[in-house]
Amino acid sequence: MEVTIRQVPAQPDIQEQQAAWLFHGTKYSVEVNPMKKVTIFVSLLLLLFLTACNARSAESDVQQSTQPKAESVAAQVDVSGLPEGQCYNQTPYLNPIGISYPEGQCVWNGKVYSFSNAPAKLGVTDANGNSEALELPDAEYIYSVCETDDAFALLAGANPLFFAGTDDEQSVRASSDGGYAIYLYDETEHLTGSIPLAECGADAPYELDSDGTDYFILFGDAVVLVGADGTELAKSGDIGGRLLQLVCVDGAVFVRVEGDVIYQTEKIVRLNAQTLETEGELSCDGLDIQGMGKAADGTLLLISGEYLLRPNFDAGTLTAILRWADNASTSVNNYRSVMETESGFFAWNSDVEVACFYEKLPDGETLEDPTVITLFAGAGSYEIELAAASFQKLYPQYCIDITAAESDEQTELALTELGAGKGYDMYMLYDSQWTQMDDSVFFEDLSRWMEADSTKPLERIRPSVLQQMQKNGGIYRLPLTYTILTYAADPEQLSDSRPETVLQACEHGGEELYPFTFVTDYSSQMARRCAIDYVDAAQGTCNFECDSFYAQLALLRRQKAALDTLPKNLDVAATCDGLLYYYVILSADSIVYQPGRYLYPELKQYVYYAYPSDYAGGCQLEFDSQLSINSQSEQKEGAWAFLSYLLSDAYQQSVYSLPVNDMVLQEQFAQLLAEEKVTQEDIDTLYALVDHAQKPDYPTEPIEQIIQEEMAAYLDGVIDEKTTAERIQSRAGLYLMEQKVQ
Repeated sequence: MEVTIRQVPAQPDIQEQQAAWLFHGTKYSVEVNPMKKVTIFVSLLLLLFLTACNARSAESDVQQSTQPKAESVAAQVDVSGLPEGQCYNQTPYLNPIGISYPEGQCVWNGKVYSFSNAPAKLGVTDANGNSEALELPDAEYIYSVCETDDAFALLAGANPLFFAGTDDEQSVRASSDGGYAIYLYDETEHLTGSIPLAECGADAPYELDSDGTDYFILFGDAVVLVGADGTELAKSGDIGGRLLQLVCVDGAVFVRVEGDVIYQTEKIVRLNAQTLETEGELSCDGLDIQGMGKAADGTLLLISGEYLLRPNFDAGTLTAILRWADNASTSVNNYRSVMETESGFFAWNSDVEVACFYEKLPDGETLEDPTVITLFAGAGSYEIELAAASFQKLYPQYCIDITAAESDEQTELALTELGAGKGYDMYMLYDSQWTQMDDSVFFEDLSRWMEADSTKPLERIRPSVLQQMQKNGGIYRLPLTYTILTYAADPEQLSDSRPETVLQACEHGGEELYPFTFVTDYSSQMARRCAIDYVDAAQGTCNFECDSFYAQLALLRRQKAALDTLPKNLDVAATCDGLLYYYVILSADSIVYQPGRYLYPELKQYVYYAYPSDYAGGCQLEFDSQLSINSQSEQKEGAWAFLSYLLSDAYQQSVYSLPVNDMVLQEQFAQLLAEEKVTQEDIDTLYALVDHAQKPDYPTEPIEQIIQEEMAAYLDGVIDEKTTAERIQSRAGLYLMEQKVQ
């Protein structure tokens, strides 16, 4: 039997869907952290961006300076003068309305200025929470914003990345037409003029800063000094690594330089402000330096994961000003920039986290210690740590103390302690990590907290999604996001997705026609589907000895024939002649790349089906990690305050997958409609899938394991369908009977 293997074209327009398949195609056979999948995809996209930005032209009209490499000084941290206790009062500066993800920020005159792109937006926020949108320049993309003597300035121009090519061949490259400019704003926040930078080069710039007269522009491999008329005055030589951040203070330019590990700071380099020649280096080995900023006296500040630091380049020392864990109510710091004032300092990260002003209390005064809420994260902890950091900026009376599991054994131990009446205030786990303990015994019914919450979260969750959360009349596990797993098919080839129908269509189409177009192992998905279809958990019974299940097995063996012919060294998604196209809706943007439009152009018409099943719902909802409150916790009020924040519009706007807050999802759809990227029919189709989705009503993992174990001999051709079904029926029936007795 010959199998036709086709590599999926690497079209930038469908990167999200390709990533979706790579992750979700192995969802049940390989434990994949949903929070990490976001990080991986974003990292790949960033890597593409940075590669484009660092691809400098071979020719340059600028004379590179030749200079001796400065000797690096290893820094030592002095913590002897650290204040004891929380001696700063925090005031959060919420992101401006319409800007969920600030891509850059600066501070001027006690206000925080933020921008984002796609489309370009610029806004300002003050300490009272007032915000407004500001006038934008006539530019596609904003790169950076910085304070000036008069107010602030933007670096803007053409979009740094764009797609070019044909349907069969796509490429991505940096903007090569220049067209950058510095746009100036006055104290009334009005655009007053611009400085063209057409000769600045082909690469996309990163950051902008000013000494009040001239401007410094950071590229991936160099710093460029530009005069007030746009003339290039100087350019740095080789600094010895990719450049991450730029700050102009103390008559010099300081650059944070990446080491061997991506985004890890290897050193801080000091450049002469006139010539951009290297004047000194400060080694950051082992210091976890994450950012830089400006002190009130015009000197440099450094941000580490643990401290805010004042460096002395000449002495090679670092003096700790504060410890974040004491003064930011969190052990996690992800600030990138700071600006000190006479009364305290601003800190921000150009991220989901809000900017914050830390006001120094009078000497000897400290704030009351925050209430500590413990949280065990059996799922990936990075995203929840960032969320906790943002929450604590808004609610400094609470501190979320997160314990991240380092192994499955640690998770099992944590749940065992919970079963013994001990444990953490909160838990965040995947479906597969929850034990079969009775949720109603060990966890709070969150529905009553939702009913009492003044923000009315119950009204902001779509009823069909809410129903998926409920168990035994309550909500004990709260998901923050979800994804939709479905399949697209040509209705002329498949009238429905019942196993017998799919098998018949494969056999009718010829020996080279397979159930699925992607060549991969579907056994885990089949096991999960069958654990739902052929099990009645409420009655404690199952029925695997039926024609429908026999067809399920035959489909999988047929697909295995394609998998067995796949070259072992093939490291890209491959396809064969199949009927069902795997499709994962990860986010609102996913429907832009729906089947028949970008992802599967060969599907001129299509419908959505579930994995081959007697169920006609069309898809399955999958929740990412879920949070619970220990029913024995003494900090339920604070724990709910954190969950309420995670359901808020402000936070839900920051999540990558589909938000459970449907008000936020509707806003995202409205934006796509306004940009004419989708139609109302597209949106209605997605909601129809959501409203008819199916989720198992019991822990299916043990049954799934039984199915896969007994199915292995069948796939190897050792036993037939009926024998396989008999073995699964016997083991699954015994397991269900034991569970019912318990």
